[in-house]
Amino acid sequence: MGELSVIPNPKSMFLDVSLYEPFELTLDSLPRLMEIVDFNESIDCHCVKCNKESTFQSISFTTSVVPKTFASHTLENLRKNVERIIEVRDDIGLENIDKELEKFISVELEKLKKSFNYVYKHFSCTRHKEHTISFTFVVDNGVFSKIGQYPSVADLNTMDIKKYRKVLKGKDKYNEFNKGVGLASHGVGIGSFVYLRRIFESLIEEAHITQKNSPNWDEALYSNSKMDNRIKMLESVLPEFLVRNRGIYGILSAGIHELSEEQCLNIFPDVKLGIELILDEKLYQFERENKIRTASAKLSKIHESMKSKSL
Repeated sequence: MGELSVIPNPKSMFLDVSLYEPFELTLDSLPRLMEIVDFNESIDCHCVKCNKESTFQSISFTTSVVPKTFASHTLENLRKNVERIIEVRDDIGLENIDKELEKFISVELEKLKKSFNYVYKHFSCTRHKEHTISFTFVVDNGVFSKIGQYPSVADLNTMDIKKYRKVLKGKDKYNEFNKGVGLASHGVGIGSFVYLRRIFESLIEEAHITQKNSPNWDEALYSNSKMDNRIKMLESVLPEFLVRNRGIYGILSAGIHELSEEQCLNIFPDVKLGIELILDEKLYQFERENKIRTASAKLSKIHESMKSKSL
């Protein structure tokens, strides 16, 4: 197991984690596993049928064990097994567990690891109950994974990022962002970072184009500078979040050249969030400028109309 294979919180497991990403079952991870198994709250995400953000409420929970010859754990057995292990750990403390209790925990944990449990979670849109999201998980050979989802992570994220079309200039840039999100949802970590880095670079180049003809601009210095210094040179025309978090570029480059697929997938949601926050700033500025132009034109028209009436 990779060191990054830590079971995330339930909402992240439902909405961010890609299919087949493995998470190791350990004594410390069992409480988080049960949070997911027993999750009965709501989640907020895009409803692809309503075509807008919505709240989805948990509507059912089921589990099955297949094939029966491989395991004997039903849902209730799974829950009791986990609760018993956690209770022993919490009541006595690992440092005080004697040989018998240590053996008990070890045996029970191994039983759990060797079990084969399917876990299903279903959520219904609070606007229209027939609009649902479903997730399928499996506990198999010491690994917990999400193995099915409908609509897919890609579908949910694609709808969510449509608003950025306005500030991702050119159809290709939006498509690249979409491809990056889609690749991550299908378990391709390094490839997804390639597309996110292209988006980041396009934002820098867009700012560069607006500045390179400015007085006192040193194009030679810019061309010979690394990305960190380029951003500093352009900070007056770049989103504040990008300037303050310019290390994102280093993370993206490391993902392409140094990190594993698993490591890239593990940090993808946070890196994607960083890109979205940069785009949010640009979107806010874009919409504000549109409002200023619209209001100025309308107020000017009203003013001219009032002047003509007063003559």
